[in-house]
This record gives sequence, C-alpha cells and structure tokens, in this order.
Amino acid sequence: MKKHEGAKREFYWSNKAWYGRKNEANEIYFGLYHYKKDGQKDGTSGEMRILWETQNKREVPQLQVFDDAWSALSRFHDVIDKLAEYDDRKITPEQFVQILKSCGFRDRTAYKEENTTPQKISRNGCTVDLYSECGCQRAGYTKGTSKLTIGGLVLSDTKKFPHKCSGCGVSPWEIHQTGCVIEPCSVCGCQRVSCGCKGHDMSFARWSGFLPGSLEAEALGLDMTEFYRKGYHKVFFVKPKLAIED
Repeated sequence: MKKHEGAKREFYWSNKAWYGRKNEANEIYFGLYHYKKDGQKDGTSGEMRILWETQNKREVPQLQVFDDAWSALSRFHDVIDKLAEYDDRKITPEQFVQILKSCGFRDRTAYKEENTTPQKISRNGCTVDLYSECGCQRAGYTKGTSKLTIGGLVLSDTKKFPHKCSGCGVSPWEIHQTGCVIEPCSVCGCQRVSCGCKGHDMSFARWSGFLPGSLEAEALGLDMTEFYRKGYHKVFFVKPKLAIED
C-alpha cells in the first residue's frame, strides 16, 4: 500500500497552461502530490486524468487511471459521488474543475510562463548558461561519468552511456518496436501505446539510448513527475509542423 500521508490534493488543466495547445482534446490531471520541507515537489503517490474526446461531434469525458494510482483513487469518494450526479450528462471541463475545487483540490495549472532566466551550469570546470551553447573544449562529460551541477546541486544519471530500450530492446537510434511502452508519441508527446494519435512519426520518436525526458529533466533540475506536469514532454517530444509558404 502506498503512503498518502501528507499528500496534497491538486489538479491542473493542461490545455489552459501557457504551454498547452488550445486545439487539443481537453484533459485535466488530478491526484495526490508530495512536497519536501523546502516546498519543492517530491513526486506523486497517485495521478489520473479525465480526457474529453470528440465522438459524433460531441466531447465525451472519460476517466483514465493506471493501476499504480488505484490506491489514490480509493481516497476520492467525494469526487466520484459528485461525478455520479453527472452520469451520462457529458460533464464539461469547467464543471469538473468546480467539483475538484469543492472537494479541496488546489489548482496548480501553470497559466503563466515561469521566469526562464538562464541558470548557470558547471560541467567539468566550464560554466555556461543553461540555454546557450558552450564553446569550451572542456564542456564534454568525463568518460565513465555523467555528472551535471546546477545551482550547486550535483546530479548524476544511473545510465552513464546509451543503452538498449528496456521496453522493446532496440539499440540507440533505432525505431521502437510496435507497442513499446517507452515510445513517446510525436503528435501529443505522451505514451504512444496509449494515445492513439494519428500522424505519429516513428523515426522522429526513435530510441535515443536514454529514457525519454530523463536527460531533459536533469538539465532543467526537475524530477520526471514535475517534467511531465509542467508540459515539457510536449516541448521536447512533439514533432514541429513545417510552415507552408504560399
């Protein structure tokens, strides 16, 4: 049984966030989130979402809960009881937000972009800005290590070198096998095996040798939960659309 003591009830409406795509299907994530003493996020003991998919020209809501969040779901009797009042009535995102707020959930949607003042990174004695290129010859990682210092915090990757995908076994730079649970969707940035988006580019989403988001999250000073909550998976994993000139 997972420990939920001290967890905060929170939600975020990804489409309303500054990074959200307004033309995508509405989705609202909610769950139990933990914090460290300094206020920094410390993961979740259960997260789920309601997704509004278009069916027969109507937005139809569906509750999606992976099995690692069933324990957390059991604590949301008040939410389920209120949802029961909307049974087969196609509850709207706005109505669901009001339910969450009435049940004590805090809105953590990032409506405005946070301060992106470049942080300083020290790599092997070379200090550069987080969002700039480093021309120093000492900028590479030391062979056999993968350490990065951000704001005095030394981070390390347990996978020091590119490795085969743990989901389907392909080597770095190879295309994932169909049905691989690790492969990200190039259309929405989420788990490809569970999204069903059309237009997915398997070559763009090929296996890099590292878990999707792990290196990016490390560079940003985030854990993986926070990386996805802030929507960075859409920034890094979604294939850009080419502008068509007249």
